[in-house]
Amino acid sequence: MTRTVQIDEAVNANVKRSKTVDLDVAPSGSFGAVPVALGATAVASEAGDAVIHQTTITLTALAQSIADATSWASTKIYGFPTGRIIILGCKASLAPTTTSTIASTIKSGVAGAVALGSVATDSIALTGTEVDLAPSTVTANSTTINVAAAAVAPALAASAQFAGPLSMYLNSSVAAADIDGDGTLTWSGTVKVTWINLG
Repeated sequence: MTRTVQIDEAVNANVKRSKTVDLDVAPSGSFGAVPVALGATAVASEAGDAVIHQTTITLTALAQSIADATSWASTKIYGFPTGRIIILGCKASLAPTTTSTIASTIKSGVAGAVALGSVATDSIALTGTEVDLAPSTVTANSTTINVAAAAVAPALAASAQFAGPLSMYLNSSVAAADIDGDGTLTWSGTVKVTWINLG
């Protein structure tokens, strides 16, 4: 099955032409990158053309340290190319796994939150630019160590423009009362973002 999107291009002030972009062809034009330090835990695949890109970031046990003193974590998972970026849409499927001892770190089955933002979080409450690529979404953490909890699906409600440089951060947190010691979560799933670089 071929995935396409229809767009209108301005030929001049009075004329527009329609163009079909195949999202499954090899990309052209400039695109972004996953930070090298993340290795195989975050891998991006690119599709689209020089106008519309679709980036799919696959996360495989991407680790985040949740400190008892702060109860939040943030990881840069993608950097967009230079230019003004329109995010047409962003949809994720993300599942957390507690990999630290549940009895003494992140408590069993407690609620947490995850979001995608253009800025790294610095608090338990995920708000503002910490959630401007996909909203804060309630998670339920693992009840058994190293066993994934249910995936959640944060999605951007409306397209948005960003005056670069634009980065995407995976932001997460748990309530202060729900962590008894420094813990570790890993995240697995996908983030799919469709975007245009205005230059």
